[in-house]
Amino acid sequence: MRVSLRIRLLGLLAVPALLLGADKLQDALAGLKSKDASTYEKAAEFLAKHPQQARDPLQKLLQQYDDKDALTRFRAAKLLGDLNDQSSAEVMKKVLFSGLETNAAVRVEIIRALAKLGRKDVIIAYSNSGLEKSATVTAAIALALQGSADEDSKAELGRLLSSTDDERVSRAAVFAISKIYKPVLENPRNAMASKSSGLSKAASSRGKLPAPPPPPSTTPDDKAGNAKAKLEPTAADQAIFAALKAKGESKNPAITKEAAALLQEISKIYKQP
Repeated sequence: MRVSLRIRLLGLLAVPALLLGADKLQDALAGLKSKDASTYEKAAEFLAKHPQQARDPLQKLLQQYDDKDALTRFRAAKLLGDLNDQSSAEVMKKVLFSGLETNAAVRVEIIRALAKLGRKDVIIAYSNSGLEKSATVTAAIALALQGSADEDSKAELGRLLSSTDDERVSRAAVFAISKIYKPVLENPRNAMASKSSGLSKAASSRGKLPAPPPPPSTTPDDKAGNAKAKLEPTAADQAIFAALKAKGESKNPAITKEAAALLQEISKIYKQP
């Protein structure tokens, strides 16, 4: 009897605590709409500390397509990226592909959030869909792929660079591309060793020895005449090189200089067509 009474008392005490927690959550969500920086920061801090409770309402806020409330959606997108919940990526994908989010700044923050969540596949699919018409958002897409050495990311960056005349997009793409090749340019021997190791592992997993690689082309490495082997570019690499070459001949002197300089550096390491 006493045990039953104690359980009931604990239940009664838990109700106010739950209500208090719900009130704090609602206050924090309301704080996302505040133009006062201090109020917003406190709201964001509370929501970040309670990801399970914050996730669903933040996802709902992101889908409230009201131009007057774009700031709240912008902040909701940022927080969803910070919470590192993969279910939010599907909501963001839905928002982007719906075409209902008309505020470019919100779409930029969604792209950034997707990058935080590691969903480059969604970013690339959206970029390829042709739905995005804003140069600002397209530049954000390019920056979200910076340093991504996978073939899909490289192919998309090559496509973005070759298909735009906008300076913001061109510069963002060139910068993102430079981050991909920077590790190789700084330490080409490690890159070649990594590539060779990858081939060996792939072959051993199939139970076969790898075929001997073709003789590498060489280029003078120093004044003494030492030579170093050049890397074989993939199809995506070649697409990027072609885009950089085309941009190196563009009418925009700033872009021409950046693209030509990067291609010149890359040509020291990779074979060129």
